[in-house]
Amino acid sequence: MKKAWISLLALVLAIAYPFTALAATWDNVDTAEKLKEAFADTDAAGVIINLSGNIDLYRALEALEGQTYVINGTTYVLANVSLKGGGKGGSVTINGDVVGKENKDALRVDDEVHVTVNGNVDASASDDYNGVDAQGNAQVTVNGDVKGCYEGIEADDNAQVTVNGDVSTKNDDAVEAKDNSQVTVTSDVTSERGEGINARNNAEVTVGGSVRAGEEGIDAQGDAKVTVAGDVVGGSGDPDEVDMDDPSGYSDGYDAVQAEDNAQVTVGGDAVGGNVTANPEVSGEQTKAGHGVAMDSTANVTVGGNAVGGSTNGADGKGGNGAYIRLIFKEVQDGGDIDIASLRDANGEEEEDMLANGSLTVGGVIRGGKNGDSTDAAALYYKLPNEVLEQDPAPKLTLDDFAEDLAQGRPIFSIFEELTARIYARTRSAAQRDAMADPLLQALGIASAEELYALSQQEVMEKINALSPEAQQALLEKIVAEYNAQREIYANKPIIERYLAMRAKEAFMLLSLNYFKMTGATNDDFWAPLAKAMGFASVQELYQTNYEKTMEDFEKLPEATRREVLQATIDLVGEVPENGPLDEVYVTQVTTWKLEPGKTHADSVASNADDLLTGILAQMTLYTVRVCESAQGTITTSIKEAQAGQKVTVTATPAAGFALKRILLNGVALVPEDGVYSFLMPENGGVELSAEYESTARTDEVPVTGEGAALYAYAALALLCAAGVLCLLSKKRAEQH
Repeated sequence: MKKAWISLLALVLAIAYPFTALAATWDNVDTAEKLKEAFADTDAAGVIINLSGNIDLYRALEALEGQTYVINGTTYVLANVSLKGGGKGGSVTINGDVVGKENKDALRVDDEVHVTVNGNVDASASDDYNGVDAQGNAQVTVNGDVKGCYEGIEADDNAQVTVNGDVSTKNDDAVEAKDNSQVTVTSDVTSERGEGINARNNAEVTVGGSVRAGEEGIDAQGDAKVTVAGDVVGGSGDPDEVDMDDPSGYSDGYDAVQAEDNAQVTVGGDAVGGNVTANPEVSGEQTKAGHGVAMDSTANVTVGGNAVGGSTNGADGKGGNGAYIRLIFKEVQDGGDIDIASLRDANGEEEEDMLANGSLTVGGVIRGGKNGDSTDAAALYYKLPNEVLEQDPAPKLTLDDFAEDLAQGRPIFSIFEELTARIYARTRSAAQRDAMADPLLQALGIASAEELYALSQQEVMEKINALSPEAQQALLEKIVAEYNAQREIYANKPIIERYLAMRAKEAFMLLSLNYFKMTGATNDDFWAPLAKAMGFASVQELYQTNYEKTMEDFEKLPEATRREVLQATIDLVGEVPENGPLDEVYVTQVTTWKLEPGKTHADSVASNADDLLTGILAQMTLYTVRVCESAQGTITTSIKEAQAGQKVTVTATPAAGFALKRILLNGVALVPEDGVYSFLMPENGGVELSAEYESTARTDEVPVTGEGAALYAYAALALLCAAGVLCLLSKKRAEQH
């Protein structure tokens, strides 16, 4: 062992020797001028600087490429440190604390300089300035805490900042990261009055502890990624700073997580929205508490614990939602051109949109806060754009609607693409979509829609441009007329015809979403007509098949059979939904263990849309199944996540020496049917499975316990000792011979 330590020490010295031997040493450095002079010493491979006093810097130090600087002086303080590298900097180690004074950042780093601070960075006394400001590919490591007055950390332009401690600030964001920068904090992040984390433009922020803020706990935009291991708590404002006797006086409530665009946020603990404090007699609806999660439907958020909205005591005030989801327009509705060829892949199937639907996954409960009247705010709230609610996806049009577009040079083919997409978004009918191509086929002499789809956009536009102006005008008139004709066909179609024209999986999806929000409905009833038509002996047998394959096989059945099945299913559903507004927005897939409060979706899910759309959105929620672990056996389920009303089959496998006694659903024993345990997922989830087992050991096998057990142990020990003695004697005799 001693030789190993000597070898390790020799290795360390060998590595350090080239630097220490070739470095220039500057002692008794106690002024900014001496420090700057030491940094200008570029004749040596490195510079060792030993401080002998506190130093306030007011001009940037040049840490040049290829140079290594070590500043020693743990009993002294460097203030207002600014390091630049002239485009590509060197490496600086500061063994001591760094502070900000007289309205300066404590540590500012730029130009690819690499800095390590073995101490704390503190700008809390420097009015409205930062603890660490890192830019231009700088790399900063602080082995201590970072405190700011304005921002704790500002990282920009590919900078990388690591803090092995806490980050806190007073007036603004504790961590601001943007433009591909990366920030890692091993402990907690706190802001008294601003946001805990503000990340945007491909920035990445990782926090090993919790985040608490005066405003939003996390504000992530663009393609930013934020990961927090602990809890995130939104701010509740400061009631002491407002006049509670004034109707407009109240403390703010902020969201724990705000995720916009394509941001990705992961919270290991709870996400808790901020509360509002107000005079309950004079404050009105403006008192809105913070949400646990507020997100665009294109973002992706994961919360390991609970997502909880804040509460308010203001009269008519609104409590925060556990999750508030803004449904975002698809690109088609943003006025972008649509390439009809891109609507199909090589197999003729519709491709996914360029932007994917987002997701919200909550490992625990999604729960709303308290309203001013002590009622509960909705656990889950969907906000649809007013434009979606107000407009018809396929309104009747005339040539005048495109006059401005044509005047600006918009191609006729672009108008054709838009109108084709509108028809398909309204009808979900491939036949009606293909019928939109008829005017083009006739005008361009193309035999079929398939041939048209095989052409590139440029090729079709060249063919249209080859027509005379009169022929182009006539073509546009026919395209608009065909569009209006197709929308009238859809409007006059009986319900059964509309669903027959859809792809099977889309038809059954729309019908099932509406059906399962009916009280008392069971999964088996809905699928029974389909199971019978497909030749299955039972609905349970249908459940065991591949859903996509079953839908494909259904489409191959004779039209009369498909009509009969769909009509029977429509009769079961009653009020049949239309696939209008939800086709025009990205919809978040929500997965959680439970929604609170309330026993039904109507108690816990709300939106600014009508009851039908709200019900469809609510039904899309997936609920996870919790399983209590046991050493005596294991529990598995047919699916790990289920919609309300969906059937889940449960299997318990006892460990060796045990037999199943009973399976419990939320503490209540399940009753098997033909030996199969199953349940229907409740509307708001909250399912926990456990099992009780019993020993299968024979009752005539009496276990050895107490004094008898001790006696057997002593006997075994004696035998072991005797065996050892015999071995020694045998060895000795062998040596004598």
